[in-house]
Amino acid sequence: MQKLLLIALSSVAAIRLQRTSPPPRVPGFACIPVPIERLVAPGQREMMHVYDASSLAVLRHAQAYSNLTYGQVVIDAAAARERRFAVEEIGSRVRVVSMAPSQHVARDGTTSSSMMCEVLGIGLLTVGEVLSKMPFMTVECAEDGCPLNGDRLLEEWEPLPAISYAALAASAAECEHLESVASYKGPLTRGAEADLREADAARGIDGCVSQLLELRGCSAPSEACRLLLAAFAATAHLRGEVRLEAMRLAGRGDAAAAVEAVAAALDEEARRRRAMKALAGLAAGGDA
Repeated sequence: MQKLLLIALSSVAAIRLQRTSPPPRVPGFACIPVPIERLVAPGQREMMHVYDASSLAVLRHAQAYSNLTYGQVVIDAAAARERRFAVEEIGSRVRVVSMAPSQHVARDGTTSSSMMCEVLGIGLLTVGEVLSKMPFMTVECAEDGCPLNGDRLLEEWEPLPAISYAALAASAAECEHLESVASYKGPLTRGAEADLREADAARGIDGCVSQLLELRGCSAPSEACRLLLAAFAATAHLRGEVRLEAMRLAGRGDAAAAVEAVAAALDEEARRRRAMKALAGLAAGGDA
């Protein structure tokens, strides 16, 4: 029943977007700039509240011309400090898998129409020249920055690091179990994502990786391919800087280093969350 309701809401949202005239087709790949913490890696599934005019225009453009696929780019913080505009070399290709109409409440209390979208990262985006900034950002990029096409399927990235898919999934599960203790996400985001995970097991690492491979037409992925995507998906529990660095390493052809970096960061994050839980228990005992 919940899945049928989700499909119905997505259809209504799609119709609403269609009723608004789509922007004309423009050169380049339409992108939404995001804070580094909101960057979605390939294999990662997240909720996005889209409410500003530029980002809504990207959604309309993506629906009209690219099967609801658009890019995410991260503003280069170092360049911004020097009062220069630049974006990071690696971004993400994301696909909208569901959406529903929503309302955005501004600081002054005014409301406007918005879209609550669930997106899945489906590929890396190697960013070239920024072609335009208005009415929305477009960038020059390669056809696809995630080497999952054809017969390669990441075989050239073997031998694999001494890390298993199961070990990555277990570390991610431990971090998820301790999400309420010490997360980088706000309480509203955590609550919404917890509800979605309970409603649909496909939002776990296995489900996200399988859905991505299906969308990309990879019917027989190599072990290396699945391991890399599992590492990307697990970065949902890590800081945005770790996620971006893993994507950079993979984009440069060093997938083994990307997997190793994520595995080490997951272990460290699990230890941090266990310590936070222990401290919270001590504090609660002291108050009793």
